[in-house]
Amino acid sequence: MSSTARFVAGWIAVVFALAASAAPSHGATAVDGDADWLYRVAPGDTLIGIGGEFLQDPRMWPQVQRLNQVANPRHLQPNSMLRIPLAWVRHAPVPARLVFVRGEVLLQRAGLPAPRAVATDDLVGAGDTLSTGDDAAATLRFEDGSRMLIVGKSTVLVGDLDAIGSSKLAHSRVTVLRGGSEIKVVPAPRSGQAFDVQTPAVNLGVRGTEFRARFDESRAVAQVEVLEGVVRASRVREAVPVVAGRGLAAPSDAPLAEPVPLLAPPDLGQVPARIERVPLRFEWPRVPNAMSYRAQVFPRGEPERLLLDAAPRDPSAKWVALADGDYVLRVRAVDAQALEGRDADHPFVLKARPEPPLLIAPRQAAKSYGNEAAFNWTLSDKVPRYRLQVSPHEDFSAPLVDRADLAGAEQAVPLAPGVHYYWRMAAIGNGDDQGPFGDAQAFDQRPVPEAPTMKPDFDDANGLVFRWGALASGQRVRYQVASDAAFEQIQIDKTTPDAQGLLPRPAAGRYYVRVGTIDEDGFEGPFGATQQIDVPASPWWFLVPLAFVVWGM
Repeated sequence: MSSTARFVAGWIAVVFALAASAAPSHGATAVDGDADWLYRVAPGDTLIGIGGEFLQDPRMWPQVQRLNQVANPRHLQPNSMLRIPLAWVRHAPVPARLVFVRGEVLLQRAGLPAPRAVATDDLVGAGDTLSTGDDAAATLRFEDGSRMLIVGKSTVLVGDLDAIGSSKLAHSRVTVLRGGSEIKVVPAPRSGQAFDVQTPAVNLGVRGTEFRARFDESRAVAQVEVLEGVVRASRVREAVPVVAGRGLAAPSDAPLAEPVPLLAPPDLGQVPARIERVPLRFEWPRVPNAMSYRAQVFPRGEPERLLLDAAPRDPSAKWVALADGDYVLRVRAVDAQALEGRDADHPFVLKARPEPPLLIAPRQAAKSYGNEAAFNWTLSDKVPRYRLQVSPHEDFSAPLVDRADLAGAEQAVPLAPGVHYYWRMAAIGNGDDQGPFGDAQAFDQRPVPEAPTMKPDFDDANGLVFRWGALASGQRVRYQVASDAAFEQIQIDKTTPDAQGLLPRPAAGRYYVRVGTIDEDGFEGPFGATQQIDVPASPWWFLVPLAFVVWGM
């Protein structure tokens, strides 16, 4: 059994007791304050008319008259309140519907031995209890269109769910036993419609408003934050109105305090409107007096679907994954009483797929040589083609190369040498669905280093010397001496940073010599023209003019 299921099992006795207390009394003379229905008198109302519309037995209107001490049943004071026991009222049960379920959400139904998992579109009736796991959420939609978002690690008991009278006025009552909820109550079209929220510490009466209600069982503290309208927080013999923009923390063992202003909404002006990377990362400036924050993500236009929920201490939030789409980031600050402040909403678009390939070559800060560059990247079996951009500008304005037809993992592109370039790639999915560009890499396109011009000479002390001009900083020269033109019988193969090479006192015969330049990063240019050298058999060879023949490249 999961941790949530074990917790629910422990609450079964409490749930049954609360459900029994919330059920209407069927004794016509008993009047339980928790089972009363309140009706606000409208102009032109009479007790006889109210009885005909709302009472199970329309002839019971005299009992309503006596209970409320009404002098004239045909002339009622507009806006006055009539108390009518629910047992007298004509009402029919109307279940709520789960319009959104994410993660582990369990329903405990009275009379059943164990809770069961629920899904979107399941119905919830009076006496049912919903519990959400650590990373879960559920949204109930009631008959009148009101909705209740239950966040993770919460337990909510559903009490009354009734349609009252011939006009089917909604009368709903829920109890937040632990955790939190966000509630939007549709304004009543007429008197008699009611939505009440209870907690173990305080009861909340509303008539069309938007607010949050939580109960922290570890501290036995109820919290309410009102965003629109007014919520009446009450207990026996005390009541406090909580207006929009204020909140109330109500410990079970202390009198109700004055509501306090909610913290200001965070500034999300610097949060980007388009995000092309996952994990998701958001940051915002600190809010004065904030102890922590609440950050949430909803699909745009669907506030009942809580996809991501976090309570970071610092002004930042991070989530591992989220599907591409249009979303709203909602953030609020939390004060020292754990009251959550006013919301800041920021729409954003996540477009992180298909993910760009990994860039292989040219690598960052690499050097490419010649009049073209060879680009290479990784392949994905889910991506039919790729887009390559090359530009001399870091912002890729006016790219020199912009090709979106590349199906393989490599492409050679003509580029002028002597320029610092940037390149980046994007993947293109089916239906021209292009993902974001990956991070760009910079490289230098350089001309191929030219082979030095060789000038053979003799040295009576050491042998045959090959000289060339001074090299650029970091460059070296590779020279080879062979006894055949194909350089299969190489006698000398050396690399030197010096301006000359040596063939020590060669024997008589024909030799072939070639030299090439190696750049400072190790790139080796081609060998220059092969030179043929004939050394005579005379022991005084170094006094005899040598025969040099240039064979060409």
